[in-house]
Amino acid sequence: MSIVNKPPQHVKREYQLEEPVALVVEKYATFIDSTPDHVVNSALKMLLWKDKHFMNWRKQQQQAARKEVPITGTPLYFRLPFPEGNIFLRVMALRSPSGFEVLRYSYTLFLFSTPYIGSENRRRSHTKF
Repeated sequence: MSIVNKPPQHVKREYQLEEPVALVVEKYATFIDSTPDHVVNSALKMLLWKDKHFMNWRKQQQQAARKEVPITGTPLYFRLPFPEGNIFLRVMALRSPSGFEVLRYSYTLFLFSTPYIGSENRRRSHTKF
């Protein structure tokens, strides 16, 4: 494992700033010998991580997403059962019984976990942290 971590992934977004704020950001970036992007990113992280009301709201959103999983996964389990009758899967079951079982259990697992992953990605696209 390396000592120096990879830099965090950056996503390009475009926001409009008031003129005095933009000037101060640029001056502060010059002051610390950095970029305006770094200044804005750091300032927002400091602000958003310290907002207790926002953090509580965010936690509630994540808990609500976890409650959606059984509600979505159970109907999918009955509506889209594993296609054991598929000819290719039958051949796989004959040639590699253990591989077939892994695939069958993975299919069921993904029915329950994919809605959770999807709901997390939807929420993350609005709150990028």
